[in-house]
Amino acid sequence: MASETVGLMAALIRNRNSRALNRDMTGFALDIPERVVDRVGILAYAKATGDDNPAYTGEGAVAPPFYLSGLVYDQLKLILTHRELGLNLLRMVHGEQEVIWHMPVRVGDSIRGRVFIKEIRDTPAGEMMTVSVQGIVKNRVAAEALMGFLVRGTGRRPAPVMRAAGEEPVREEVFRTEIRTWEGQQLSYAVVSGDNNFIHTSTFLAKVAGLPRTILHGVCFMAMCCSSLTRQLLADDLTRLKLIRGRFSAYVLPGQTLSLVGYTPLTRGEQPFAVFNGSGQAVMKNGLFIFR
Repeated sequence: MASETVGLMAALIRNRNSRALNRDMTGFALDIPERVVDRVGILAYAKATGDDNPAYTGEGAVAPPFYLSGLVYDQLKLILTHRELGLNLLRMVHGEQEVIWHMPVRVGDSIRGRVFIKEIRDTPAGEMMTVSVQGIVKNRVAAEALMGFLVRGTGRRPAPVMRAAGEEPVREEVFRTEIRTWEGQQLSYAVVSGDNNFIHTSTFLAKVAGLPRTILHGVCFMAMCCSSLTRQLLADDLTRLKLIRGRFSAYVLPGQTLSLVGYTPLTRGEQPFAVFNGSGQAVMKNGLFIFR
């Protein structure tokens, strides 16, 4: 962990004045070494995300839906701190997340993968770099994820598109459920995911980055949303998962109790949602959960 912190700090200092990402890095890829999915790892990941789904125990135990995220951080860190990319870590936030499941991953499966920069584009808030992750079991893609990293205040920043009055649809709430985070969860998740980024592990450095303190990992938070929706809508049946996506609109502090709100679906098998903190501020917008 000490060497990782040194590497992150070196990248932070090296790129502290960077105002643009190197778009020639688009397509840059790294392979995830093959490893066997083990029961200990499954249970540790489930515990760190507060997920007590019984599918993680017994014969043919299934891995948590976001288990792949705990296998990719070494490669993801190498991309985010790559000398030629020029990513300003002080300006970076995890802006968007999407995960698609094609088949369940089970105890004993051998899984390998690939991480690559899919695109870098301008947004009104800064540059958005989309990183794609694929988890492969028996030469089949079992799961794939898209992670959007927003580097605030960089790039050309086109003017925002103005919406016409009344364009946003009126959505009716159909259910509401609580998601309880806890103090220290950010440290537990750092262990199981390998993501020891200082904004999750060091209050001092989190404050240097402009945060009030350490915050919860976005992937951990989304894993908890997925667990909550799977329980609410699918009676914990993980084999019915297809997709979850959302946009992180505010950070989550460990210990906060959140409210996940489901809205009237427009299509069968799709559940739109959003998540709010105790002050009523949205911490996730444009949420969509798709199931079989």
